[in-house]
Amino acid sequence: MKCPSFYSVLVSIIILITLQITSPLSAQSIWLDQDKNNFIAIEFLKPEFTGYDSYSFFSSVIFLSGRHAVNENIILIGELPFAHCNYSYYNWFYWDTEISETVFGNPYLGVEVYGHESPVFGEFGLRLPLTSYDKYHATSFGAFSDYDRFEAFAPDLVSLSAKGNYLHKYNQFVSFRLRLGPTLWINTSRSGGDTELRLDYAGQILYKYKIVSFLTGISGRFLLDSPNLDFNERATHQFSMAGSVGIGSFRPGIYFRTPIDGNLYDFLDYVFGLNLGVQLP
Repeated sequence: MKCPSFYSVLVSIIILITLQITSPLSAQSIWLDQDKNNFIAIEFLKPEFTGYDSYSFFSSVIFLSGRHAVNENIILIGELPFAHCNYSYYNWFYWDTEISETVFGNPYLGVEVYGHESPVFGEFGLRLPLTSYDKYHATSFGAFSDYDRFEAFAPDLVSLSAKGNYLHKYNQFVSFRLRLGPTLWINTSRSGGDTELRLDYAGQILYKYKIVSFLTGISGRFLLDSPNLDFNERATHQFSMAGSVGIGSFRPGIYFRTPIDGNLYDFLDYVFGLNLGVQLP
């Protein structure tokens, strides 16, 4: 089966967004300001890896996501990840060897559950193992572009997640959010593999004034079931900043993230992103 080109997939995603504006479909990323509205969003992520300067300009990761409020207490979530990697490198036989891969990641299906006027809400989600194992460069590029969603590009992997959130509104402009919960990785390959359990957590500050919002904070992942590893090998923390502006039903935004410890710190400098959200009726 021939993998679709980067440009044809990008055009398809843009068409899909246009079509979905007429139907009730938010981004799964916690770094997008989306409230509890019906919402669709597209994220473009560009990572900068340490010592790797041979990725083309169009090498990027895309997350297309949406939400639909069933009622005031239940919101359905969906997300489709996509990665394109064009990479050239030197080897002993050819001076300039080029690799170009395009891959769809593991789609996410989930639900958010809210209590009546409660600051606490829950998230429950599932990722289906549909990404291609043959596209190693594209899946690796996608997985490390957003480590908090690593499983979006991990082949032969089912992930189950449950998160608890506490959202506190300090005043009319400033809010705080704490997020904590496990993510279970289940290996589905024929050769078998270990099941791994990770603890995800994050703390965020949101400042919102009229149409402008600014979000910053720290997120982390901790591997729970590998006691032989030291803390630096089991934990990874990242610092993130995001800003957006509301223009009618549209909310364009920018995003910046950098690792601050863990193995990810050794080879990833930062990730820069652009996103566009559309609020729906």
